[in-house]
Amino acid sequence: MPYHLQRYMVNMDRIPHTHFSMLNELMINLIAPMEHKGYTLPENMVPDISEGRMFSKWLRDVKGIDTNSLPRYDHKYQDGKVYPARLYPIEVLPDFRKHFHTIWVPQKALNYFQDRDPKALPYLTQVFLLT
Repeated sequence: MPYHLQRYMVNMDRIPHTHFSMLNELMINLIAPMEHKGYTLPENMVPDISEGRMFSKWLRDVKGIDTNSLPRYDHKYQDGKVYPARLYPIEVLPDFRKHFHTIWVPQKALNYFQDRDPKALPYLTQVFLLT
């Protein structure tokens, strides 16, 4: 089973129905679609952190949300590390999805993968029809 799917499964019960996590959404919107095209995201890549930082900044700058006051959960990794990750209120899920597809993908995704694993670019291009 791919590493990031395992990571998702370890953490999925920590996310209340009133909130979402970056990993949940990136699993649906990025990781699984790329896996479907034949690409497996390496363990050392965590695009959920990249998008989480960008989206949190966007929430602060555009929506005026104090992201430091958002609840957190203990995000567990298979190597035993635990990281306090943000939980985002379900009310901002439409904002997240729009941000992901209109900001992170066109502005960050190509460079993110180019810098970390260039062989991912054909799959990324297939999933998002990037040119």
